[in-house]
Amino acid sequence: MTTLIHPVVPHAALTAEAFSEAYAKGFQLTVRFLLSKGAPPDIAEEVSQSAWARGWEARAQLLLKEKLIPWINRIAYHRFCNDRKRASRHSDLAEHSVAAAGCNTQAQLDANKVLKMCKPRDQKMLVQRYLAGMEMKEIAALQGISEIAVRVRLHRCQCGIRAAILNCTCAQ
Repeated sequence: MTTLIHPVVPHAALTAEAFSEAYAKGFQLTVRFLLSKGAPPDIAEEVSQSAWARGWEARAQLLLKEKLIPWINRIAYHRFCNDRKRASRHSDLAEHSVAAAGCNTQAQLDANKVLKMCKPRDQKMLVQRYLAGMEMKEIAALQGISEIAVRVRLHRCQCGIRAAILNCTCAQ
């Protein structure tokens, strides 16, 4: 009994020409795909462009040319979801005050009152993160704590602020 052994032939990366053709045909499909997932038009175009650029960089990983557009769409969808998660995690304090919009102007919270709801060490981190725009690593180094501790403290403080704003008693 003889066993047939098939030689392993390494696959070749997509040629620049083949990728270019797929891009011309598939870019608008990727944009429409993201629009169907709820992305705003400008974000859909930006994320699609980013996904196609990533696809170009990693085209050697693709085994079948026919799978290029679904593969790019998957990259785009994951980037869109990750960007959306990141935006909600790093939302600005001002966004949380929208909940108090139903309150009259005398009842609305200003930034100093919001900051006073937190412990002094957390106030400093909030200012560093959201007003000074510092990265988590920078804050951690300045505070002498881990980056995870910074994230946890900011998250807890944001939850407390959000709860306080949502519990705002509005004058009718």
